[in-house]
Amino acid sequence: MTSLRLDGEEKRQSFFQGCVERMLLYWRDHQALASIDIVVLDRERQRILKNIALGLELQPLWPLVKPLVIAFAPYMERRGHWDAWHSVLEQAIRMAQRAGDIESETTLTAFLARVCQRMSRYDEVVRYYRRVIRLAKVTGNRFEEARACSNLGYYYIDGGRWWRSEVLSCHALVIFEELESDHGRAHTHNHLGVLYTRERQFHLADNHLRIACEIWIRIHDQHSLLRGYLNRSLLYIDMEKPREAQRILTESLLLAENTGDNAEIGTIQNNIGLAFISTSQYPEALEHLRIAEKIFLTSQNSRMRARVYQNIGLVHL
Repeated sequence: MTSLRLDGEEKRQSFFQGCVERMLLYWRDHQALASIDIVVLDRERQRILKNIALGLELQPLWPLVKPLVIAFAPYMERRGHWDAWHSVLEQAIRMAQRAGDIESETTLTAFLARVCQRMSRYDEVVRYYRRVIRLAKVTGNRFEEARACSNLGYYYIDGGRWWRSEVLSCHALVIFEELESDHGRAHTHNHLGVLYTRERQFHLADNHLRIACEIWIRIHDQHSLLRGYLNRSLLYIDMEKPREAQRILTESLLLAENTGDNAEIGTIQNNIGLAFISTSQYPEALEHLRIAEKIFLTSQNSRMRARVYQNIGLVHL
């Protein structure tokens, strides 16, 4: 049996760094990350997180850690592993700052803001999106500036700051049109659709949401299309078109199961419950709301948990 003898701290450190480097390269180039293969990533999540954590301890490996963190972000968000991912993103941002990598700091801060939004940590949401806007202006990154404006505008809807939401979203849409970014245009149309639904400007809302969904269908973005369908279902409920809402929610549930988007299944069940409430089908409504309640009890999304309880209360009125 052969053994490897390492004399001296410098040699041991070099050997350890080489091992971490090989692991980071392996996962960075893995097909499961490129395709967001839910089955593989569910099985390997802890191993990937461990490799990222080791890489974040070694500043020279930042060029390898950075693409792995960015590639892993969509999976961690969709599967609802927000608390663990929040910590990783904070560490990665500090590493980007030490490296003077403003571009990566901008992107990672945008990810952190989005995770905080899902976790209902609203003070952090505003702080991080404002930081993204400042950083993006420093580097001339118009895409990240527009995305942060669009997402911050979306956040302001729930707080009733509708004028500010519209200004930010329209500013973002102008930039995305200039950049010819389908991704940015679709998300901003989606946000404006939600805003106009709240303002009960249903014709405008329907137009923006349809444009968003048409773009997502064309570019084969099923994850984002799911969000668009959810928002259209709420629009149809407010328009007193429950059958249209139920039809699109059935499609949404299939999409969520296909994409492995656990974080949205609870929202779909809540919306199905709302559709049944609107037609006075209370036992059916309660059945779906209880499923949503169970999902959100194990989630960090306190805002949606509160909405589910509010809707259960409507059933019992």
